[in-house]
Amino acid sequence: MRSWETWDVVVIGGGPAGATAAARLAQAGLSVAVLERHVHPRPKVCGEFLSPECSVYLDRIGAGEAFRRLPATPIETVGLYGGDRAVTAALDPPAWGLSRFVFDDWLLRWAALCGAQVFQGYEATAISRVGDGFWVRARQVQDLRAVEFQARFVAGAFGVKSGAAVPLAGLDRPSRRRGGFIAFSAHLRCPALDRRVELYFFEHGYVGLASVEAGRVNLGGVVEPAFFRRLGGKFRTLLEYLAGQNRAFRKRMDESSEWTTFRTTVHPGFGPRRRVWDGVALIGDRAGCIHPFSGDGIGMALRSALLWAESMLEARADKLRPDAVPERYDRRWRQAFAARLRMTQWLDRLRRWPGGLAITLDLMRRYPSLLPWMYRRTRGL
Repeated sequence: MRSWETWDVVVIGGGPAGATAAARLAQAGLSVAVLERHVHPRPKVCGEFLSPECSVYLDRIGAGEAFRRLPATPIETVGLYGGDRAVTAALDPPAWGLSRFVFDDWLLRWAALCGAQVFQGYEATAISRVGDGFWVRARQVQDLRAVEFQARFVAGAFGVKSGAAVPLAGLDRPSRRRGGFIAFSAHLRCPALDRRVELYFFEHGYVGLASVEAGRVNLGGVVEPAFFRRLGGKFRTLLEYLAGQNRAFRKRMDESSEWTTFRTTVHPGFGPRRRVWDGVALIGDRAGCIHPFSGDGIGMALRSALLWAESMLEARADKLRPDAVPERYDRRWRQAFAARLRMTQWLDRLRRWPGGLAITLDLMRRYPSLLPWMYRRTRGL
């Protein structure tokens, strides 16, 4: 086993949260290693909707101007659909649509430009406490060569279900019996969806359509595993089921062409999770997932990374013990996200309550300011 030099910080996971934390800390002069088991660029199951706050958080790591030069599509309107009911509203401020294929690769390269050392194709396998710091054991995915990283601080930014080989990644394991979903996505072409995002809700899940770069549309959604199995485990059958319930979705499917292959994963559900494990900060989706009512999943990941990074830098400036950092981060995370997650969970329960979705959409049509209020209230604007 090869042992590499000591680092100030090791970040496990090079997605949006991990890359953002690494960039911020490297800019502050810390030595940062990012372990990412995949090699970018790569596609990922995601709604690929970037809320307006994302540019604010990217500005804080000096990446805002570079982000605005990416081929992201401005998203200016939102449509919510349930059965024969529909509500449309302007997004103020507008959001962006950008594939994770482009966004993740760009942001990880930005972290490297800021001074972080990025190890792609390296999978963390174990973490152990050593004095005031940590040993992180990893292996190179291609040849299984084992290496070790020593660090004062470690952050787990490995998503809701990835990195299963890392002991702490077993927390909140996906369960089909306790609110878990099958998540899926694909790209297609649908010219009528330019600069627009649409969410189609049904009893057992939802499907979203969002404009992304190059004139393409991301189709993503979640479905209960038991219902998906009853449909034969085929995504095309699921879409046909939804099209049979919703004429607007049928129209979108009839207009669509050039479909890519479906990507799929298991999603453990939405809501808060553990933020700290034995001194290791958990950031991004591992700390909590917000429901698509808000469309702020990526923004939430970016902000959680900044909350942890700022907590660590402030603790260093105040000469506090390393153990003070997780407590400070956890407190700030709850202040920033707990109320918003409760709000979206409440809205989701209302949607699934018999007649709840119809009542909600009827209220939105009767009171046009309700949807913009929800848009802001569930995303912290």
